[in-house]
Amino acid sequence: MTSPNLLQMVIKGQRGLPLNCLDTLMPALGLNRSESEFFADLVNFSHARKIEVRDAIFRKILKSAKFRDARPLAKEEYECFRDWWIPVVRELASHPACKADPIWICERIQPKVTIPQVEKALNTLLSLNLLRKQIQPPRFFQTDAVVRTSDEVASVAVAGYHRAVLTLASDAIDSIPSQERDIRAMTIGVSRKTAQILKERMTKLWLEILDEAGRESVPEIVIQCNMQIFPVGNCAPKVKY
Repeated sequence: MTSPNLLQMVIKGQRGLPLNCLDTLMPALGLNRSESEFFADLVNFSHARKIEVRDAIFRKILKSAKFRDARPLAKEEYECFRDWWIPVVRELASHPACKADPIWICERIQPKVTIPQVEKALNTLLSLNLLRKQIQPPRFFQTDAVVRTSDEVASVAVAGYHRAVLTLASDAIDSIPSQERDIRAMTIGVSRKTAQILKERMTKLWLEILDEAGRESVPEIVIQCNMQIFPVGNCAPKVKY
């Protein structure tokens, strides 16, 4: 390494480990073949920017036995955030009419999912303590537990979740009757200050929606609520140097 303090900066999280250091660094660390492959995956993950690439690398990382030993619930955390139907399963599973029946849940999800997907979702929710099962009479109950996952899991899985629910919203234009949905969009020009104010107002609205939904005892339907705000044009003059 040309810089004498590069390794110290990497350890402190101030710099990423350069990819061209791997071939010499891994033997110096005494890593065997499988350990070297895992270490390379970690470094490549830290450098990847496209979500598809990060997702593929993270799936490889999850297959590591040592990683599963260190983070036994990482796979469940990843799946919980990544698959759009898992939150739906959680809401339906706690309905009094469910009776802990995966088929009952499966028949009520739209668009359709499979019974194995529902069963896997239930196991994930139980593993993460987001659902609790009562044996007699058979029932599922929601807990107040919150999944606190690592930034690495969240950065990959949550991005996939948002993509999935945006696709659901797009498909709903054709598949859901207009009287049962509300999909709106607008394009407006504002200052950066106003854009920040709008983001803050949307955050406040989210909290109000969650508070209102929290007052429900027995839901009749499960709805997907999406709100987006993002720039599609930049009016500021380009600075030339």
